[in-house]
Amino acid sequence: MQRPDFLYLLQRFILLLWLIMSCHTLSNAQTKKVVYLTNKKGSPYSLDKPQDFLSSRAIQRRIRYQISIDSSDLPCSPLYESQIAALNNVKIIGRSKWLNALLIESNDAATWAAIHQFPFVRSIENIALRKRINPDLKKEKITNAGLRQNGTRSTSQFDYGASGSQINLHNGQLLHKIGATGEGMMIALFDAGFWQYDINRFMDSAMRKGQIAATRDFYQNDQQVNEDDAHGLWCLSVIAAKIPGEYVGSCPDAHFLLLRTEDAGSEQIIEEYMWGIGAEYADSCGADVFSSSVGYTTFDDPSQNHQYNDLDGNTVIVTKMADKAAQKGILVVTSAGNEGGSSWKYIGTPADGNSVFAVGAVNLEKQIASFSSFGPTKDGRVKPDGLSVGQNTFIISASGNIFNANGTSFSTPNLAGLMTCLWELFPNESNAGIMQAVRESSDRYNTPHPQYGYGIPDMAKAMGILIKKKTSFNVVADKCNPALQWNTFSKKGMAFVIQRKLDGEATYTTIDTIFSSGTTWSENNYTYDDDRINKNASYRILQYLDTSASNLLYFILDSASVSIDGICQTNDIVLYPNPVKDHLNIRFLTDAPANIHVGGWSISGQKLAEWNFSKPGGTFTSPDLIIHESIKGTIIIKISDGNRLIHSETIFIP
Repeated sequence: MQRPDFLYLLQRFILLLWLIMSCHTLSNAQTKKVVYLTNKKGSPYSLDKPQDFLSSRAIQRRIRYQISIDSSDLPCSPLYESQIAALNNVKIIGRSKWLNALLIESNDAATWAAIHQFPFVRSIENIALRKRINPDLKKEKITNAGLRQNGTRSTSQFDYGASGSQINLHNGQLLHKIGATGEGMMIALFDAGFWQYDINRFMDSAMRKGQIAATRDFYQNDQQVNEDDAHGLWCLSVIAAKIPGEYVGSCPDAHFLLLRTEDAGSEQIIEEYMWGIGAEYADSCGADVFSSSVGYTTFDDPSQNHQYNDLDGNTVIVTKMADKAAQKGILVVTSAGNEGGSSWKYIGTPADGNSVFAVGAVNLEKQIASFSSFGPTKDGRVKPDGLSVGQNTFIISASGNIFNANGTSFSTPNLAGLMTCLWELFPNESNAGIMQAVRESSDRYNTPHPQYGYGIPDMAKAMGILIKKKTSFNVVADKCNPALQWNTFSKKGMAFVIQRKLDGEATYTTIDTIFSSGTTWSENNYTYDDDRINKNASYRILQYLDTSASNLLYFILDSASVSIDGICQTNDIVLYPNPVKDHLNIRFLTDAPANIHVGGWSISGQKLAEWNFSKPGGTFTSPDLIIHESIKGTIIIKISDGNRLIHSETIFIP
């Protein structure tokens, strides 16, 4: 027998070493992988029948915001899945239609080799270690046990109790007073579990009214989320808890999807994929808003860690999935992260998303929390997008008590809830429009800061921005009678201040106030007729959002100008004789003003004569106005009581 050569022995040794390492890897490391598919052939689903794979809410959202239903909405091919599932030692643990991928668990090297051979398999990537690691130590912990007895009482429809200061920081009580408390909206929460949420006394109202629309555990593949981590309960309470006088959340009347996409016992890249699968599920259920208090930078397998260069909004899987959800019309709100005091210091993912609203943390004194993560993104975009109370935030514990806790995990649901209420008022506005209005309302919008980002949003200002965006306003003049008309959103308890600036005046002067009507928030038409004026004028409308508030909140709704170039006449004033020979009489058939100014003008605009009468009162006929013999032809007589023109008429002097 011929002796094997060295190269042959080396090849056999390398192969044996590879097999040993593969077996070690499969038994102790990566046993869960994502299998990307090439297409969706063999699917029983059709874009012509979206009701087979999307809820009516999800379809209506796409219709409302003119979003196409496309191939990414179709589920993965069950034909391909069945072929993979038929292999030995295979477990399908997830399906992503947006990625067109299957999450698969197997510890069999031969099985993975077989999967590689399928012509419909595009690629395979590792996503999880086999065994669980120590519990994640970066989760927020409840601190300062016990309720601080200084919660703000409110003049809105709720007696907030402890949560009032968190709501009022953003003028959120105005949204609630108008009636926007989340009714008809659906919020999906992404977390590691919602421990005993269903028996927590602060959730009694939500449970009784059926506000928990659905629950889903994407790790156990069941509907039970109440036996896992309590972190999700704490976040849920900030939005949904409701016992007036003790604690009321930021959006207490919404419907909720409670999704367990996070494994509190480890930190692995599979969690990003589970988040994405949860996002797909929430989209198909018709969720309007995501409140996500999870984020990703480092993992148990250091080779999968994200770098700052990855924070460009287009690289990390969970960020891509978050932006995809936004493309489906969903408002995605996520925590910026708690790394502000670490060497990393930057936001996590998916907070870097182009279409994601990232929330940092401040205390009730509006000071930044030291742990709140920094922006900007790698490509220079401002982050965080907004700030809310995340230091000493009032939350509800699993035992049904009010506690303080720290973390952007808790600032996120507070602001996500208020943004949901804002969107409830403007349902035809896009998710991008809501986010931009909230950014623009923030106290640092014009001077953003790496850690503060755009700063603390003001929901009253955001309302004003959106109302102005939806408002139409115009002024027309029938000769010298300006008529104002505007269409805007309003409700009883609001008011409109009408201001005018005549040609030659430097500032606007308030001329009247009218109060809004209607018991519900709606789009309304308003009109106002001004007194006669003899000059061109500009008008503007100020809308007061709450006339009962001690600190009146208002904004300039809109402005418009009008030109006065006609002949002003009224049946209440008679000029005679006409034609005129040597004198003119003016008769007031109704009460005349106290002071009357009469001017005579040529067609070319030259003033020819003027007369004044003081305190005539009542019906009144002027003494003969003597016409100078040099005045001939067509003359315009203008009568005013000061700045306001009350009559203009043409006379003829032969």
